[in-house]
Amino acid sequence: MPKTFIVLIGLVVIAIVYVYIPSINPGSVEKESSNKEKSEKKIDNQNTFVKPEYVWKTGDGNSLIIKSEIAVQNKKDPHILDLKKVYSYSNLNDGTKIELKSGKAIYNRQSQNIVYYDKVKIENKDVFITSDNAEYVTRTSLLTLYGNVRVKKDKDYLISDTVIFNTKTKNLKFSMKDKTKKVYGKKTKN
Repeated sequence: MPKTFIVLIGLVVIAIVYVYIPSINPGSVEKESSNKEKSEKKIDNQNTFVKPEYVWKTGDGNSLIIKSEIAVQNKKDPHILDLKKVYSYSNLNDGTKIELKSGKAIYNRQSQNIVYYDKVKIENKDVFITSDNAEYVTRTSLLTLYGNVRVKKDKDYLISDTVIFNTKTKNLKFSMKDKTKKVYGKKTKN
Protein backbone atom coordinates (compact mmCIF):
# COMPACT_ATOMS: atom_id res chain seq x y z
CA MET A 1 0.00 0.00 0.00
CA PRO A 2 2.74 2.59 0.77
CA LYS A 3 4.37 2.14 -2.71
CA THR A 4 1.06 2.71 -4.45
CA PHE A 5 0.47 5.80 -2.34
CA ILE A 6 3.90 7.27 -3.23
CA VAL A 7 3.34 6.57 -6.95
CA LEU A 8 -0.10 8.21 -6.74
CA ILE A 9 1.36 11.34 -5.07
CA GLY A 10 4.09 11.47 -7.75
CA LEU A 11 1.47 11.34 -10.53
CA VAL A 12 -0.54 14.11 -8.85
CA VAL A 13 2.55 16.33 -8.57
CA ILE A 14 3.44 15.72 -12.24
CA ALA A 15 -0.13 16.52 -13.29
CA ILE A 16 -0.10 19.76 -11.29
CA VAL A 17 3.28 20.91 -12.60
CA TYR A 18 2.86 19.94 -16.27
CA VAL A 19 -0.93 20.17 -16.80
CA TYR A 20 -2.67 22.35 -14.20
CA ILE A 21 -0.10 25.21 -13.81
CA PRO A 22 0.42 25.66 -17.58
CA SER A 23 -3.36 25.77 -18.09
CA ILE A 24 -3.65 28.60 -15.54
CA ASN A 25 -0.71 30.56 -16.99
CA PRO A 26 -0.31 29.54 -20.65
CA GLY A 27 3.19 29.98 -22.04
CA SER A 28 4.91 30.07 -18.65
CA VAL A 29 6.82 26.90 -19.36
CA GLU A 30 7.81 28.16 -22.84
CA LYS A 31 8.91 31.55 -21.48
CA GLU A 32 11.15 29.97 -18.88
CA SER A 33 12.78 27.66 -21.40
CA SER A 34 13.37 30.46 -23.94
CA ASN A 35 14.88 32.69 -21.23
CA LYS A 36 17.11 29.83 -20.19
CA GLU A 37 18.21 29.33 -23.81
CA LYS A 38 19.06 33.05 -24.14
CA SER A 39 21.19 33.09 -20.98
CA GLU A 40 22.93 29.86 -21.99
CA LYS A 41 23.63 31.33 -25.42
CA LYS A 42 25.22 34.37 -23.80
CA ILE A 43 27.40 32.20 -21.57
CA ASP A 44 28.32 29.93 -24.48
CA ASN A 45 29.38 32.84 -26.72
CA GLN A 46 31.93 34.85 -24.73
CA ASN A 47 32.43 36.24 -21.25
CA THR A 48 31.65 39.94 -21.16
CA PHE A 49 32.72 42.27 -18.38
CA VAL A 50 31.09 45.67 -17.85
CA LYS A 51 33.33 48.55 -16.71
CA PRO A 52 36.33 46.39 -15.74
CA GLU A 53 39.52 47.83 -14.27
CA TYR A 54 42.97 46.23 -14.54
CA VAL A 55 45.99 47.36 -12.53
CA TRP A 56 49.62 46.23 -12.79
CA LYS A 57 53.19 47.43 -12.32
CA THR A 58 54.86 48.46 -15.57
CA GLY A 59 58.50 47.79 -16.43
CA ASP A 60 59.48 51.24 -15.12
CA GLY A 61 57.95 50.55 -11.68
CA ASN A 62 54.83 52.69 -12.12
CA SER A 63 51.28 51.36 -11.89
CA LEU A 64 49.17 51.35 -15.04
CA ILE A 65 45.41 51.35 -14.66
CA ILE A 66 43.27 50.29 -17.62
CA LYS A 67 39.53 50.91 -17.61
CA SER A 68 36.96 50.28 -20.32
CA GLU A 69 33.23 50.32 -20.85
CA ILE A 70 33.19 46.68 -21.98
CA ALA A 71 35.71 43.83 -22.12
CA VAL A 72 34.99 40.67 -24.10
CA GLN A 73 37.08 37.57 -23.49
CA ASN A 74 38.53 35.93 -26.60
CA LYS A 75 37.08 32.46 -27.30
CA LYS A 76 40.41 30.94 -28.37
CA ASP A 77 42.63 32.53 -25.72
CA PRO A 78 41.03 33.46 -22.38
CA HIS A 79 43.99 35.77 -21.56
CA ILE A 80 43.04 38.09 -24.45
CA LEU A 81 40.38 40.75 -23.90
CA ASP A 82 38.85 43.04 -26.51
CA LEU A 83 38.19 46.39 -24.84
CA LYS A 84 35.89 49.20 -25.96
CA LYS A 85 36.02 52.87 -24.93
CA VAL A 86 39.36 52.55 -23.20
CA TYR A 87 40.90 54.89 -20.62
CA SER A 88 44.36 54.16 -19.20
CA TYR A 89 46.49 56.21 -16.88
CA SER A 90 49.67 56.02 -14.89
CA ASN A 91 50.96 58.23 -12.10
CA LEU A 92 54.61 58.82 -12.92
CA ASN A 93 57.53 59.10 -10.50
CA ASP A 94 57.78 62.86 -11.12
CA GLY A 95 54.22 63.33 -9.78
CA THR A 96 52.60 63.85 -13.18
CA LYS A 97 49.92 61.70 -14.74
CA ILE A 98 49.94 60.27 -18.26
CA GLU A 99 46.50 59.49 -19.70
CA LEU A 100 45.66 57.44 -22.78
CA LYS A 101 42.25 57.15 -24.42
CA SER A 102 41.20 55.06 -27.40
CA GLY A 103 38.07 53.64 -28.96
CA LYS A 104 39.31 50.07 -28.72
CA ALA A 105 42.18 47.96 -27.41
CA ILE A 106 43.37 44.37 -27.18
CA TYR A 107 44.76 43.50 -23.74
CA ASN A 108 46.73 40.35 -22.94
CA ARG A 109 46.28 39.68 -19.22
CA GLN A 110 49.11 37.14 -19.19
CA SER A 111 51.89 39.24 -20.79
CA GLN A 112 50.23 42.52 -19.72
CA ASN A 113 50.84 43.95 -23.19
CA ILE A 114 48.18 46.13 -24.73
CA VAL A 115 47.48 47.41 -28.25
CA TYR A 116 45.33 50.53 -28.49
CA TYR A 117 43.59 51.56 -31.71
CA ASP A 118 40.75 53.72 -32.99
CA LYS A 119 41.62 57.37 -32.27
CA VAL A 120 44.44 57.08 -29.75
CA LYS A 121 45.04 60.19 -27.61
CA ILE A 122 47.79 60.57 -25.03
CA GLU A 123 48.12 63.49 -22.67
CA ASN A 124 50.76 64.30 -20.07
CA LYS A 125 51.14 67.66 -18.39
CA ASP A 126 51.86 69.87 -21.43
CA VAL A 127 52.23 67.20 -24.16
CA PHE A 128 49.37 65.98 -26.35
CA ILE A 129 49.85 63.07 -28.79
CA THR A 130 47.43 61.51 -31.26
CA SER A 131 47.96 58.43 -33.43
CA ASP A 132 46.09 55.64 -35.15
CA ASN A 133 47.62 52.96 -32.91
CA ALA A 134 49.74 52.51 -29.80
CA GLU A 135 51.29 49.39 -28.32
CA TYR A 136 52.76 48.98 -24.85
CA VAL A 137 55.11 46.03 -24.23
CA THR A 138 55.70 45.52 -20.51
CA ARG A 139 58.89 43.44 -20.84
CA THR A 140 60.71 46.19 -22.77
CA SER A 141 58.91 49.21 -21.24
CA LEU A 142 58.33 50.55 -24.76
CA LEU A 143 55.24 52.45 -25.88
CA THR A 144 55.21 52.47 -29.69
CA LEU A 145 52.87 54.88 -31.43
CA TYR A 146 52.34 54.36 -35.14
CA GLY A 147 50.17 55.64 -37.94
CA ASN A 148 49.67 59.37 -38.31
CA VAL A 149 51.50 60.36 -35.12
CA ARG A 150 51.17 64.00 -34.08
CA VAL A 151 52.99 65.34 -31.03
CA LYS A 152 52.09 68.79 -29.69
CA LYS A 153 53.83 70.58 -26.84
CA ASP A 154 52.79 74.15 -26.20
CA LYS A 155 52.83 75.65 -29.73
CA ASP A 156 55.49 73.24 -31.04
CA TYR A 157 54.56 70.08 -32.92
CA LEU A 158 56.03 67.07 -34.71
CA ILE A 159 54.53 64.75 -37.31
CA SER A 160 55.92 61.24 -37.75
CA ASP A 161 54.96 57.74 -38.88
CA THR A 162 56.29 56.13 -35.69
CA VAL A 163 57.30 57.29 -32.23
CA ILE A 164 58.89 54.92 -29.72
CA PHE A 165 58.76 56.08 -26.11
CA ASN A 166 60.91 54.27 -23.56
CA THR A 167 59.01 54.68 -20.29
CA LYS A 168 62.13 53.84 -18.22
CA THR A 169 64.57 56.29 -19.82
CA LYS A 170 61.91 58.77 -21.06
CA ASN A 171 63.65 58.84 -24.46
CA LEU A 172 61.67 59.35 -27.66
CA LYS A 173 62.66 58.03 -31.09
CA PHE A 174 60.88 59.41 -34.17
CA SER A 175 61.02 57.64 -37.53
CA MET A 176 59.40 57.45 -40.95
CA LYS A 177 58.58 54.28 -42.90
CA ASP A 178 59.69 55.87 -46.15
CA LYS A 179 63.39 56.66 -45.57
CA THR A 180 63.27 59.41 -48.21
CA LYS A 181 60.83 61.37 -46.03
CA LYS A 182 61.74 63.18 -42.86
CA VAL A 183 60.01 63.75 -39.58
CA TYR A 184 58.26 67.09 -39.78
CA GLY A 185 58.39 69.54 -36.91
CA LYS A 186 57.76 73.15 -36.19
CA LYS A 187 59.17 75.02 -33.22
CA THR A 188 57.82 78.40 -32.29
CA LYS A 189 60.01 81.11 -30.82
CA ASN A 190 59.60 81.81 -27.13
